[in-house]
Amino acid sequence: MLGVEIGGKRKAYPLEDAGKLACFTDTIDGQPIAVFWYGPTQTAVAYSTQINGQPLEFYEQPASPETAPFKDRGTQTRWTLAGRAVDGRLRGKQLKWIDSIQCRWYAWSAEFPETELYEKTE
Repeated sequence: MLGVEIGGKRKAYPLEDAGKLACFTDTIDGQPIAVFWYGPTQTAVAYSTQINGQPLEFYEQPASPETAPFKDRGTQTRWTLAGRAVDGRLRGKQLKWIDSIQCRWYAWSAEFPETELYEKTE
């Protein structure tokens, strides 16, 4: 799971059944975020979904090259797991990392028992 903290609020994003590629969009303490998950390397990371005040709407795109499997609907920009824009209108931009850590649920919940659990809505 990926544990995320913003403004003293904490949320956990389960990754166990996320598959090869996933993008979870959410809001914590009024801050819109995106959690990128890349199964082949078992890596998750959280980013702000805004650049210079411009909101971005992220989703996973399996048809994209493995090096940049996330895309923004509005700008059609492709993003790497490292939060870098590799093409599209925002090419060269970098997403702002959100304080987070990838760990086991039992470790996170023991430290932060008040954590909210993310539930994906369809």
